[in-house]
Amino acid sequence: MKTLRSCATTLALLAATGCSPQFASPTLVEKLELLGLRSEPPEIAPAAMAGEPAGAWPRPPSRAALTSLVAQPANLIDPAHRLTVLYLACTPKLGDPSSLPCDSFDVLRDPGSLVQGEGLSCSGSGSLPEPGVGVQGGVSFSGLEECDASGCHAAQVGGVTLPAPLYALPADLVLSALPVGTPARTLGIHVTVVAIAVDASPEELFAGNDACQWLQSFPARLQEMLASRENVTATKRILVRGPDAEDEPNRNPSLPGVTRDGATLGDAPAEVEAGAKVPLLPMAPADTDYQTYSKYEATGVKVETKRESWAWSWFTTAGEFEDAHTLKPDEVATWDVPLGTDVDPLPESGSARIYVVVRDLRGGMSWLVREAKLPVP
Repeated sequence: MKTLRSCATTLALLAATGCSPQFASPTLVEKLELLGLRSEPPEIAPAAMAGEPAGAWPRPPSRAALTSLVAQPANLIDPAHRLTVLYLACTPKLGDPSSLPCDSFDVLRDPGSLVQGEGLSCSGSGSLPEPGVGVQGGVSFSGLEECDASGCHAAQVGGVTLPAPLYALPADLVLSALPVGTPARTLGIHVTVVAIAVDASPEELFAGNDACQWLQSFPARLQEMLASRENVTATKRILVRGPDAEDEPNRNPSLPGVTRDGATLGDAPAEVEAGAKVPLLPMAPADTDYQTYSKYEATGVKVETKRESWAWSWFTTAGEFEDAHTLKPDEVATWDVPLGTDVDPLPESGSARIYVVVRDLRGGMSWLVREAKLPVP
């Protein structure tokens, strides 16, 4: 996704000038990117069966809301610019170790291959089906959302709200039915979610006069847009809790804010000077926010108990961060603002976005987006 910056066009000139090529920083967002894909909550569980004993912790829900952190520099020039994120999910079949298409690298190269009409049909009444319910051993439609400068939210076409991003466990996926001693009873299993972000509005992806026509036309229109429009694909795994799990269900980490020289960055754009080195810190989470969890062997045998270690990733649409990741809440992330020169120009919009993504390194994720005001070139 990153471009190669070269100070010469030939090897001879490179040798003569002593200049070497440099890659753009991985923290610089230059085009459409999916920086995060979140499930709320990050751990779910099948509904309790009759007679099933209660665990030590409250049972997680059997469904999770999905959303993405989409970075699109075009939104800084046109805040109303919209794109669409489509969600699909692969649910494993109990007792079947074979891989599912969502786990294939081919999905990242050809995400449209997953869209074969799964969950995209209705009875002809003109009403939308409830999305999100998984299919054991198959692919299911998990809704969509539209994204603009304000973030991602429910999509509408013709005044009708389209299915929101959601994954729900199928009723026939019952881990408590597995034989005692089966590793999955302790380790759980994983559902893989695929998010496809395409630079097209919902109206461009859905055609027709009612919901059924929209859904029937969608796969072909998506393939057309994937071939002609900027797009990016990301995957995420949701943990399905086993009945013998002992740990507290995982929570998404918290990110209450970001500070600059001790002052909290708010919704209003922060003013920065060209060439400035801006020190940023995530607001420290409470000590109780870090959960403890167990590490297991593949057989389900417990190895050790650990405490979460979080990681913060930093991105920007202008300049770069000196470090792509920080591993402690008191570790400064330094943002190098563009100098405003020919080789390091300021953005024409006079604005830049800062994206901070925190991960608990075991499936939980949260993020924060802030805007900065730069000198106009």
